[in-house]
Amino acid sequence: ISEANNRIKEILLQGKSPIHPVLFKKIDKLKLNTRTQHCLESENISYIGELVVKSKKDLCAIPQLGPRSFRHINNQLEIINQVYKINLYIGMDIPEWIPEEYQINN
Repeated sequence: ISEANNRIKEILLQGKSPIHPVLFKKIDKLKLNTRTQHCLESENISYIGELVVKSKKDLCAIPQLGPRSFRHINNQLEIINQVYKINLYIGMDIPEWIPEEYQINN
């Protein structure tokens, strides 16, 4: 994994990544309410990329994260989509996604 992470880091630094840099931003950039953010962090979901690859079923199975929190997440993703002109959504398939151990400065 370390070798793959180094290769991906090189690609990112060269600006040739197939993965949008927004996916590497911390979930606090979504400006979620405290309870929703804590629920996600309790499941080790720290980055937007880690969030969007989860299914609705996965997220709704998180204790204290109900339909209202799920709608709030979707609303905040929609704001990110408008700002960055991208199309992020829950349940995305991102084959190039990096394991959660990968760290990048945000």
